[in-house]
Amino acid sequence: MTRDEHFLRIMDDLRKGANSADDYELVTASALLRKLLLDSSRFVDIINRTRRLKLRFIVVDLASHPLTQTTLALNPTTYFHADALHPDGALPSMQTRKVVNLQTLLATSVGVYDRKKCTIANVITCCAKVLGGVHFGEESTTDDPEVEVMRQLKILIAGMRPIVLQLRSIIKIVLDGLALLEQAVRSAPLLY
Repeated sequence: MTRDEHFLRIMDDLRKGANSADDYELVTASALLRKLLLDSSRFVDIINRTRRLKLRFIVVDLASHPLTQTTLALNPTTYFHADALHPDGALPSMQTRKVVNLQTLLATSVGVYDRKKCTIANVITCCAKVLGGVHFGEESTTDDPEVEVMRQLKILIAGMRPIVLQLRSIIKIVLDGLALLEQAVRSAPLLY
């Protein structure tokens, strides 16, 4: 299997996760997001090295929404955006979008857990390293306090943990943002 074929299989598997309400499928997809976006040799950079496409991701600009600003001004213990970061999950009043690069995407806030700001990178890390994407178990810990706080959050929304709802939204954002790269790979795959 070539790198391009592997990339296309990852995209297909992420697409399955994006359409799932199953906790296991979503958390398992976090391992793929980690490989693509967070590993020291990010797989997306390897695939894009010869194509040199500018990767752009569209997120709902929740940070500038008055409801978010008002809520955060109250210094809540826990506040999260669930699946509202992707335009499909946002309320009509929260449809202001912004286009960001990969670094900004990973640093995008998804909420506050135990008064600590948590980012998209934190969500992927928690799901991959603690909740079962790569590693699993109550005894699993990380050096990232935000990840530990998210792991300990026990509330459910529609039967799902908030972090898993966020992960589904993140998968959709990543799929949309990598669509041009996927199209380039499908139309002219490299043979190595």
